Amino acid sequence: MTVLYKPVLIESVEQAEALPDGTVVTHRKTWPREKVGHEFLPPDSIGPLTPDQVVGWTALVPVEVEEEP
Repeated sequence: MTVLYKPVLIESVEQAEALPDGTVVTHRKTWPREKVGHEFLPPDSIGPLTPDQVVGWTALVPVEVEEEP
């Protein structure tokens, strides 16, 4: 199965909390972060972000699509 990512602006803490695990968030020139549980983890040793810190960021939400045979 192929996974596509749909860009969505995060407009509230509740929206950030409701994002599924595996969502990638990005903002300007910062490293993208992946949502795992209730935190957004960076690819390096910088600490994780909480949902209230990613409001205004863009979420790349995974969307599963079925391939036609």
